[in-house]
Amino acid sequence: MPLLRTYSGSLVDRKLTYQRKLSSECTFGDIKKPNNSLNAIEYPPFPANQQLVDLALIGGGHSRFYVDPCIPKEKFTSLYHIWINRSTLHEIADVVFIVPATSNREEYLGMITGSAQNGMGKIGLMGVQKNVHGQGIGSLLIKRLHEWLLSNGINISEVITQKDNVQACKFYESSGYLPASLQHYYHFWVQQ
Repeated sequence: MPLLRTYSGSLVDRKLTYQRKLSSECTFGDIKKPNNSLNAIEYPPFPANQQLVDLALIGGGHSRFYVDPCIPKEKFTSLYHIWINRSTLHEIADVVFIVPATSNREEYLGMITGSAQNGMGKIGLMGVQKNVHGQGIGSLLIKRLHEWLLSNGINISEVITQKDNVQACKFYESSGYLPASLQHYYHFWVQQ
């Protein structure tokens, strides 16, 4: 690793790509099923509201843009704000699903963005409020996205997450996703 030290580089991400074949009989392993009154609905093609931005920031909490101490947190926030906004406007995603709370339809418990590219479905962003982790919100979102992908003739789904995000890795694996590749990302900063 002399090259890293010489040029002030650091490993900031071990990006793990997962894939899953889809069928109309999609199964979700041991994931807890959510309250039957909750539904994943499509977010309209409008700019992202603050709740979606907050969920995108939760989803990015293990990204290299968050963990690299040389990237100011306001830059990370701005990047994810742009990402979710361009997703809701269908510039970089084809669909965004949200799960509104049953007691307050203006409160979102989770969100997922998806796209269909070159015959493959891709999950872009996914975030679930921390106070409802483990209650099946993520399962509901991914199931709804899989249904959307299948209805659009897509039978393979892919998602990229950080290997260090153990919770996300366990979730995708229990949702039937298998590791397909691992890439290491390094950031180099010029020292003055």
